[in-house]
Amino acid sequence: MGTWKLNEAKSKLVPGMGKNTTVTYAEQKDKIKITVDGVDKDGKPTHSVWVGKFDGKAYPVKGNLPYNSVA
Repeated sequence: MGTWKLNEAKSKLVPGMGKNTTVTYAEQKDKIKITVDGVDKDGKPTHSVWVGKFDGKAYPVKGNLPYNSVA
């Protein structure tokens, strides 16, 4: 489906926000898979994966994020 890369030069970043973020969107049967890779405010790599439908239901997020599901 596609990839989005954060353009820090054209963005107004909130202090403490991660950087070098890349989001990849891919079809996975009847769902969508969203993979997010980046670097946190301390320079440590981050990675998360969400697979779900846009149906308002919560689906788990796997990875090192401060939340564990997305609806």
